[in-house]
Amino acid sequence: MLQIRSDDGVVVALARDTLLRDLAASCGATERWRAAGFVPALEGGPANRNIVGFHDGLSIPRTAADVDEAVWLDGVDTGTGTVAGPAGATTMVVRQMPVDTAAFTALAVERQNEIVGRDRDTGAPLSGGVALDDPDIGAKDETGQVLIPLDAHVRRAHPCPRASTPSCCGAATRSPTRASTGSCSSPSSVTWIRSSGPSSGSTRAMP
Repeated sequence: MLQIRSDDGVVVALARDTLLRDLAASCGATERWRAAGFVPALEGGPANRNIVGFHDGLSIPRTAADVDEAVWLDGVDTGTGTVAGPAGATTMVVRQMPVDTAAFTALAVERQNEIVGRDRDTGAPLSGGVALDDPDIGAKDETGQVLIPLDAHVRRAHPCPRASTPSCCGAATRSPTRASTGSCSSPSSVTWIRSSGPSSGSTRAMP
């Protein structure tokens, strides 16, 4: 996969075309798909805001130890002892989904907070604390109701503790780690490359 980032969209376009042309000439690589995107520049606060007004990219690996645990493969699956990919490599999942911004932003802010599981103004999880605190998906109010709704984005994206019960985590499927893709304050383009050489059909990770 090839990712190109720049503060200038023209630079992104020119660099993409040049790199694709060079890759085609050198190893026969062809483009399978591309996706363009942007992230607003950080203007104070704990993180950028996304297109629906919420802080984005709060639950990500921040320390070197967190990155080593959540991002880089060590080559062995600790649960089964089997090989789980080349050591020092990583896996990226790219998702494209429609977002009805008009419908979402028309909702009351309280309902938006419930859907996301965070306070829109501060970014703090509904379980309490500040934006960079880990959401406590087991936290309940005095009546026994969970503070973070069972269908909230924060709960669905949070790794369910092994000792937790469905009443704590809900029934939705969750990702195994909190790692998410990083962001940049610039236009970017992601291109999926397929080689027509010996490893035809495989993807190539580019720096």
